[in-house]
Amino acid sequence: MPRPDGAMRVRVVLDAAPPAMGDEARLIARGLPGWREEALAQGTPLTAACDDTSGVAIRPLLGRSQFGSNADERNLLFIYETSVVVGIPVTLICLAAWPWYGRQP
Repeated sequence: MPRPDGAMRVRVVLDAAPPAMGDEARLIARGLPGWREEALAQGTPLTAACDDTSGVAIRPLLGRSQFGSNADERNLLFIYETSVVVGIPVTLICLAAWPWYGRQP
């Protein structure tokens, strides 16, 4: 629900952000009307930074720096499935065809 004066309620919580990230978040937030930096105790939910249900609360933190993926498991599955789908028929064909090639003069 927007406020009557049009200002957005932005709360920036920088307790988990490294100093450089906190400085950058402050620079970005300064361009927003109605922003305020909040300090929360460890384990306090982010909703405690908000006055009510309107506005936005932001808690920048340094986490995973790469895309989370199950590529290793997926690749193993593809290799296994390919070996089953391709490998078994090729093996059976080779077993049937090899003696025939071996009898050629």
